[in-house]
Amino acid sequence: MGPLSGGPDDAAIGRFLEITALVPSRSRTFTVPLANVPRYFGLSAELVTQMTSLGLPSAVRNGDVYFERSDLVNMSLRLRTGARYRTIRRFWPLALSALEGKRRIGYNLSYVANCPFPEPHTGCRFRILTPRGQSERSVSAGQSGPIFTSDLWLSCEWPELPAIAREVVDIAEHFELTWLPPAIHKDTRFMRKHGLANCLGMSRILAAEGRHRGLQARSVFGFLTSPPYGSVHYWAEVRIEGRWIPIDPLMVSTLTNWNILDSAIWTPYHSLGGILCRLGCIRRPLVMHEGKEVAASFPISHL
Repeated sequence: MGPLSGGPDDAAIGRFLEITALVPSRSRTFTVPLANVPRYFGLSAELVTQMTSLGLPSAVRNGDVYFERSDLVNMSLRLRTGARYRTIRRFWPLALSALEGKRRIGYNLSYVANCPFPEPHTGCRFRILTPRGQSERSVSAGQSGPIFTSDLWLSCEWPELPAIAREVVDIAEHFELTWLPPAIHKDTRFMRKHGLANCLGMSRILAAEGRHRGLQARSVFGFLTSPPYGSVHYWAEVRIEGRWIPIDPLMVSTLTNWNILDSAIWTPYHSLGGILCRLGCIRRPLVMHEGKEVAASFPISHL
């Protein structure tokens, strides 16, 4: 048994530490204090302290220990704990199962944001990016609830991928889903070298490989429509029979490897278009207030 005998799976810990060692030290920004780790990542302070002795990078400032956020996300996912993992395990399979037997599926999507200024004022004007494009919304002072609500419909039926597109999908077999620090989260050279990729990097790699093979292919971003909340996500699309087909093999393989999806039903060639709502090819702020992006949540439900 390993140094954490009796605790979490040693193989998962070993692989996590291997991946952590590949991330350049200079790319890390240590912003998460140890006191916040149990609440936000589902990892005990005792476990994280043990992991620090095994090689988990940290920084000490004014007597407090701080960690890189992406390291903690990777650790919590590999040890199958924390709110992020529970959300993935509970809600993503439900969203996918809702597609079965449907030609298209409907959602009600809302944008919820608050004015960032605490002082009294008469109202706010938000600029938002919606599935139909940019929109302006005025909100009266003290108004609660969504600043925007809309129904949207996504297709559940997609053409079968031809062999050349399947070659592109197969590239994802050589990558592991990994959160990366902001300094390298777009660095596809690093990802290709080490076989690690986030959703943004994987979408760009797949799009580049598709174009290299003569396909029309692009990296896009938008919502992953998994009730009760939509989340920002990136995936690739290839143009087949006049339609842009969403492909996200890294997500499928990750969920099947985690035994969340049945690999006999969900293969990497299976389009997840019924839960992917494209907003554009270039990441843009979703909610702006007086020229600055503000935090927002995106409640979503099935129609």
